[in-house]
Amino acid sequence: MKINVTGKGKKYNVTQNLKYMWIGIGNTILRCGGGGAPTFIEKSYTVLDTLANARYNWYVTMDKIPGNSNKILMTWIDGAAHTATHDTQIKMRISTDKGRTFGSAVTIYHPVDTNEIIINHITGITSDGRFHILVVTYDGISGVYTLLYLYSDNDGTSFIITDVSALMNPAMDYIAVTGKLRENDGILIGGGYEGLNDNSSTAKLCFRLVTGVWSKVVMETTVAYENETYIQALDDTHLISLSRAEVTMDYVQMHSDDNGLTWTRDYATAFCGVTANVGSFGFLSSFMMNGVKIIEFTFPRRGLNGKLYTIYAKASDLLNDGVLGWNFSTFKEIWDCDPTVIGNTVQTGETLHYDNDYNAIAWWAQHLGMIDSYIYLFDVDTTNYNALRALLFPSYSADADSNAFNAVNNTNPTAIVNLVGGLKQHSLWTKLKAAYPMIGGTAALHKYNLINPADSDAAFRLVFVGGWTHSATGAKPNGTTGYAHTYLIPSVDLALYSCHAGIYSRTNIDDASVDIGAVKNGTGYPSVALYTRQVDNTGAFFAYSGSGGLVDWATGTANADSRGMTLGSRISNIINMIFYRGAQSGLTNITTALTSQPDVEIVLGADNFNGVIQEFSTRENAFTTIGAGLTVANVHNLTRIIHYFQKALSRQV
Repeated sequence: MKINVTGKGKKYNVTQNLKYMWIGIGNTILRCGGGGAPTFIEKSYTVLDTLANARYNWYVTMDKIPGNSNKILMTWIDGAAHTATHDTQIKMRISTDKGRTFGSAVTIYHPVDTNEIIINHITGITSDGRFHILVVTYDGISGVYTLLYLYSDNDGTSFIITDVSALMNPAMDYIAVTGKLRENDGILIGGGYEGLNDNSSTAKLCFRLVTGVWSKVVMETTVAYENETYIQALDDTHLISLSRAEVTMDYVQMHSDDNGLTWTRDYATAFCGVTANVGSFGFLSSFMMNGVKIIEFTFPRRGLNGKLYTIYAKASDLLNDGVLGWNFSTFKEIWDCDPTVIGNTVQTGETLHYDNDYNAIAWWAQHLGMIDSYIYLFDVDTTNYNALRALLFPSYSADADSNAFNAVNNTNPTAIVNLVGGLKQHSLWTKLKAAYPMIGGTAALHKYNLINPADSDAAFRLVFVGGWTHSATGAKPNGTTGYAHTYLIPSVDLALYSCHAGIYSRTNIDDASVDIGAVKNGTGYPSVALYTRQVDNTGAFFAYSGSGGLVDWATGTANADSRGMTLGSRISNIINMIFYRGAQSGLTNITTALTSQPDVEIVLGADNFNGVIQEFSTRENAFTTIGAGLTVANVHNLTRIIHYFQKALSRQV
């Protein structure tokens, strides 16, 4: 049977090459033939299966069967609505050809009490072939939550069910399970959260199954509403987790060095600034590429015109470098909901990768106003993986710019080649007016501007004044007389409402000093100045904003460590931002946009207040960058590139 979908104006954008796509429209699951174009409209489909009318489907998961790479178990929660008393059940379909066809849907768990709704479930298959499910149910009459453990040794044909509600905290109002169950070094691990109904307290959870016994680890309890914890193994003992932060609308990353027994909070990340309406149910998955374990995070943006995004990282980079391990050059939008229909929203997404042929299969559910349900599936061809491989395993060659710098400073030619190559690959090179790698250990070598390594004022070559200590790790001013001329004047060399300034500091200190600064003595005191860590532990960035009567500067959240990269960026007449280690820490929506720029040069290690040098710093400077305004994605990429440059020099902090 074939039908045509002809809704005028219904356009679905996919930024991957498609071979097969399964689509549920209304009450029918449909399949689009192989070789579909990235943008499709009014296509013909073959009916795979039909669901009952007005059914709502959510929490779609997929699992590969160990020893049979072609076989997939796909489960989801099915109900008349996502509310109590609506006959919810967990259904399953099996594919034996990597998802190109699926068998009929079967019910694998159906609560006896029709008042009991299945809230969520997570699944996983261990190396022995056992299929595991954790399920949370809620009784709409009694208001009681139940946590159940189901397992099957026959691919879901039958299940053993155990009540594990004893793991729940009676002081909390609710519990949920999220993400996936992952086996790591013989231990089955999954995420979840529990909290109070008023969201005044939320605990992120790690569930662990060891020798048949479940336990629960409280990873962290916060007064902010942070929920939906997703966990993925980096190696046999190290794990990472991402949790959605409802208030700040980003994701909080944590890590464990002992397979989930204890957890440490890392930095939050908005993943390229996609902060508006950060969605539910992201998924962490992994696969091998070039013999290296790769981690993928697939996550949605909810609301009108919901979108699905993905980003990748090497597991070793996440292990060694935390949030900076995410490779933002791999970030992309892979699905855009129908923009013509109000309420369309991506709700959940998961990805399976096949290590041998690099086919990827992604499922996600979309719904319209919690009424109709949509399920999509597509797989990615090898061409896309080759493009991804080039981003994850870049190879750079010397060019005219790297050769020019290495001609005057030959301390580490390979590090410079990779630095220049990374900046150009991420379209950052032309955004930088001055970049000082501080490599070589002497003032004579530290002075050169990577962008234009000529020994002249016009090339923004540094001239060090006063007390400085120069070493292989950077240049450190003495805090009383030490500063450096850049000869870069914002009113001449930078555009209005577009500038950034950043420093990689190797010194942790809180004081009132300025690390990069220029202030004009006039109305509003227009300035470009970066305070890395003030006495209240916050950083601040002034960019054509007032350091006097006006307060339109970007102030970061409390930061107990001024080491690493701190960067401020002004990207428009109304937006000014500050970042610690690549993560956005503060944003100011400017109310009074000054129309003038400082007409005095920027200096390093102090502030140039209309020709008077003041607010001297003692922070060791291992890299400085000044230039045009940078987006959130630009800042993360630049911070990451500079961080790996520092690692190449064995001086990262």
